[in-house]
Amino acid sequence: VKEYVKEVERENEKLRSECGEMQKVLRGVRHDVKGPIQAIMAHAGELSGMDAKHSEVIEQSAQQIQSIVDDTDLYCENDHSTHGDVSELHIRDVVEQAWEHVTTNESEIVVADSFTVTGNKEQMIRLFENLFRNAVTHNDDPVTVTVQQHCVIGTTTRAEQQCGFTVSDDGCGVPDSVKETVFEFGETSGNGGSGVGLAVVKRIADTNGWSVQVGDSDAGGAEFTFEPCQN
Repeated sequence: VKEYVKEVERENEKLRSECGEMQKVLRGVRHDVKGPIQAIMAHAGELSGMDAKHSEVIEQSAQQIQSIVDDTDLYCENDHSTHGDVSELHIRDVVEQAWEHVTTNESEIVVADSFTVTGNKEQMIRLFENLFRNAVTHNDDPVTVTVQQHCVIGTTTRAEQQCGFTVSDDGCGVPDSVKETVFEFGETSGNGGSGVGLAVVKRIADTNGWSVQVGDSDAGGAEFTFEPCQN
């Protein structure tokens, strides 16, 4: 047993060292791509008056690259801390801020209920932003994304903030073949996904005390269900 424990400790130390090296590489990549992304955005702005369509595509692509870098950076943080205050957040405020960061392609957002969620504001905005971007990116046509409260059956005596929430859309849904692995880093069903966004959603949910599952919405699209973790 002692030898086994020692072996586990050695493996853990090896993993910590490897993770540290990955973070160093990521910081270098983040620094190196920042300049080109800023240059692309600046030149896209200059072109907007001459060719608005192509300028918009260039700008959206640059934003997507920046988002992938940011998501990978967040995912690789290995201390699982919230890096800030945890508080009750009004869902409409969080959703509206997240929606502003997404290229929506004429998709619509609906907040069906008024309620609060508990978490770090910056991270929860990122969680919703990634879910919204996932819905828009993985559907060819505009979708309607709906955020609403979700209370587990048999918990009617709980305070409102202890209920969970769902984020659903009326798109094509998540294929059954990837539902069990959709939150893994690098997993994507195509249509331009990076395979990072939903992994970050899972990481943020875990960090802020939420469990998350994916299923089918009543409209036939995807539905992500978040419930408070049981202590």
